[in-house]
Amino acid sequence: MQESPAIPTRSGPSITHTYYAILPYIWTENPVTIFGTTFRGNHDLADLKAADAENLKKLFQIFYLRHNERISQMSYAVVQLIENNPEPQFKRLSAAQQLLAFILSKYSYRYEQSTLYLLRLGTLHSPIRQSNGPIVLESPRPSAGGGWEIVPAYIGLRNVDNRFKKAISVRLDAKIYGNSDMHNLGVLTHLERLMDQQSRTSENRPIVQLLETKPELIGNDTFLERVFRSLKWYNQSTSNNLESEEAGLVFLATAFECLLEVSLSESEMEGEAVKGARRNPGVTEHFVRSLQTLLGPVPRLPEWATQFYNARSAAVHQGRAESHHFLARPGKQKGQQLSINSLADLGETIYQLCLTTVLAGHFAAEKFHLAGSFIHTQELVHRVTKVLKDTNKSPDDKLREVERISSSIRNYAIEGITEPTVYEATALLLDLFLQTAPPMDAGLKAAMEDLAASAKLKDNQAVYESMSKFKRFFPGGMRLDANLQGNERLTAMGVYQFLGWASHATTLFHEQHTKGS
Repeated sequence: MQESPAIPTRSGPSITHTYYAILPYIWTENPVTIFGTTFRGNHDLADLKAADAENLKKLFQIFYLRHNERISQMSYAVVQLIENNPEPQFKRLSAAQQLLAFILSKYSYRYEQSTLYLLRLGTLHSPIRQSNGPIVLESPRPSAGGGWEIVPAYIGLRNVDNRFKKAISVRLDAKIYGNSDMHNLGVLTHLERLMDQQSRTSENRPIVQLLETKPELIGNDTFLERVFRSLKWYNQSTSNNLESEEAGLVFLATAFECLLEVSLSESEMEGEAVKGARRNPGVTEHFVRSLQTLLGPVPRLPEWATQFYNARSAAVHQGRAESHHFLARPGKQKGQQLSINSLADLGETIYQLCLTTVLAGHFAAEKFHLAGSFIHTQELVHRVTKVLKDTNKSPDDKLREVERISSSIRNYAIEGITEPTVYEATALLLDLFLQTAPPMDAGLKAAMEDLAASAKLKDNQAVYESMSKFKRFFPGGMRLDANLQGNERLTAMGVYQFLGWASHATTLFHEQHTKGS
């Protein structure tokens, strides 16, 4: 296995490569989709291109568990990466792998169980070998003869620290071995059943909602970015390859800091004595308060938080902690110290509960569109117009953004709203929607075109009449065509949501004009 620049970034025309995302230690019988990426079992190659099926068959042959024990069941996904802009797909795959690692940790699996390889067919320079035995090269050197050859290989990346940073190249006749220290890698983990278990219990519902999050939001939502940054550190703390227990404590503490937006290092200034840092009450009180706000007044939770913080501080300053276990009755004499469980193991459970609670609150606020309650409708109309005029976004991206903004409109009053801004946004939205050529009734399409033309005139009477004709196609309210699926349904929903509000505004404007005349 050789270091190799697998995906160079350069300017110029976009070049798309087909990559194979392999989860060697996880298997599924039926397809499972996570953040827009569908994973299938290695037995399921139906409907694939012939070249993809052939490449995958070869790839499946080079993954070994240990001692020449080949892995017979695993999962894969076929993904397309744009050579000079792979980051969006990287974020999706990384998010899927991070959340998968978190779910596995709830069942006491270590981070290595979720190892993901991202490979494609290519070539590498390899030393000419004197023997025919399969090898894995970490740092290839010329053989005794000094010769090199160009050989077919799978080149790509492997997740490291929950990111795709490790560039690798693997000869077709080589072997990729699992971590020999991880004996539980041989325990088959079923992806489909794992996800099904999450949906069966109410306490896991926030995790399921996160799994169902729209892929495009992963890199564009500050809250989700913070969650996945926290997950990165948490997952590192569960790795079997940690060099010390102190490293796990530090990683887990960082995960709490990211998730709860607290600092466990306020007192750790340069030159300050460890003894002083460990006695700073402000840091631990802030940490405890955050935990109790989420989990309630759990007995002895403050004691765990204090001991965890002290162990983390000692690990940072001294390189070692006096104790890695929670002491139920800490005292000066050893007989008074009753060790229960490791601080890290308890911390993992506490983190899992905190993450679930934080997600539940976030999704509840989203469900009730709480953020929209603090924004004037005129601001939202301006946002719609700005999105629709953005030349750097694709039509689909614009319509998805309009759907998100339109779902936040809670106020049907017209105080502070100007007619021209409503009509401008209506015309821009209809023009864009009609350009995408969604399937619709010919009469409905004509009514939309008429409404767009009237909105451009910014004349209330003309818009009111056109809107009245348009609304005749929706007796009882605007309903989506049952044939619309996926993105078409999502974008149509956003259009109809905005037009429904614009219809109310137009009617109220018309009543004002009528009273005035």
